[in-house]
Amino acid sequence: MILRREIVYCSAAIVALTLASAAPVAHADAAAAAGSDKSTSNIANEIDRFLSPLFKPDEPGATVIVTRDGTPIFRKAYGLADMETKTPLVPTDVMRIASMTKQFTAAAIMLLAEQGKLKLDDDFTMHLPDYPKQKNKITIDQLLTHTSGIPSYTELPSFERNREKEFTVQGMIDTFKNEPLLFTPGTKMRYSNSGYFLLGTIIERHSKMSYADYMAKHIFEPLGMNDTAYEGHERSGRKRVNGYKGGDKIELAAALSNTQPYAAGALVSSVDDLAKWDAAIADGKLLKAESWRKLFEPSNVATGNASKVARGWFATDISGSDARSHSGGIQGFMSDGVRLPKEKIYAAILFNTESPRVNPSILNQRIAAIAIGKPYGFTGVETAFYLRGTMNKWALTQQMKSRGANEFIAEAELTKGEHEFKFGSKDWAKVDFGGGSPESRASVGQAMPMSLMGTNVKLTIGEKGRYRFVLNTADALWPKLRIEKVGKV
Repeated sequence: MILRREIVYCSAAIVALTLASAAPVAHADAAAAAGSDKSTSNIANEIDRFLSPLFKPDEPGATVIVTRDGTPIFRKAYGLADMETKTPLVPTDVMRIASMTKQFTAAAIMLLAEQGKLKLDDDFTMHLPDYPKQKNKITIDQLLTHTSGIPSYTELPSFERNREKEFTVQGMIDTFKNEPLLFTPGTKMRYSNSGYFLLGTIIERHSKMSYADYMAKHIFEPLGMNDTAYEGHERSGRKRVNGYKGGDKIELAAALSNTQPYAAGALVSSVDDLAKWDAAIADGKLLKAESWRKLFEPSNVATGNASKVARGWFATDISGSDARSHSGGIQGFMSDGVRLPKEKIYAAILFNTESPRVNPSILNQRIAAIAIGKPYGFTGVETAFYLRGTMNKWALTQQMKSRGANEFIAEAELTKGEHEFKFGSKDWAKVDFGGGSPESRASVGQAMPMSLMGTNVKLTIGEKGRYRFVLNTADALWPKLRIEKVGKV
């Protein structure tokens, strides 16, 4: 939510911006050929080797699961569940899943549609007659696909200052119902938590149950998802772990009333339960095949980026494979889930911090790419070198020169003091990578592992001079950076 308005409850903005920057780059033929021939243990080891350097054992972390055809092939937790007691995270821990809630809300709407209680092309005000009538028809499907034009209540000026306030469902709707539409419905896509809030209200109206109770009775209990619930309505007796914020100074996240995210982002779950959810989808449980097909079908409305919006999901591509994903961000937590139906792969990651050192969406895409034997690589990429610091404030200095099949070099004159830099292709669409270690700090004369995360690397220069940056990309998971001093200025 983190109350960066466009990322609240879902990192739609993250999805939009990073799916392009994380596009796969051709890796060595041997790795591509390995594909599905890789053993489960090899894949698990490769994922763990990729993830382990990203987390500190004494900080908040994440739980991760990867399944193939419903069977876990990787399941692990990193970091702490509680900073005060030093309790480590375990894979069964429950966390807020934020905007991943939307895929469950969308499924509930499809369930009501199958029962004949609504149609996706209905004007939604037919089902919420107290909502102000609009000049143009807004359909239920447009609420599902973020194409309604209704502004997200999380982007309104009043939202941040009222985040701890308890609201009734109608009271929350009152905060945005009279806002002007951002565009004519169906003509554009703009991520809107308001749309999913209204969908939750429609569920309550037709079921005569609270959203929390309906989801438990008709979605979670039938699928054996015992740890998934509307926060505050847990059935298993297991409460979520602590959520944190901050990088250098880590502290408990700010409070948030659970009445506000509602059907847009109020659910809690575990990676184990999310794996059960994916297995239910793959097995065609809960809904008819046509309803599942409709949920995953991309809207024909342009999003302005590489991904396309579906219903509770985004449609994208991971290493050439068709994928559906959704992520989330809320006070204290971030999440991401991605499924590759053809390969029968599912990956989910839940962070108990709103300030992860790596982008959850890119991270989970890379996990999925490893699982299908197509890890993102760097071979043959012509990169550009950027530098920020006491010298040139992120100006483009030069294009890195290729030195052999897997090595790239650049030289720059650096003044004494703190500098910050990162690497990427010239258009940032082929590759965007930076410091993979938690500190993201390099030292002259020492090799540093890097990662395709787009994070910045810090460097302290003790003496003004000319320095050479050598990037070796032979290891597609963790390319290494070495900085050498080559002379005085």
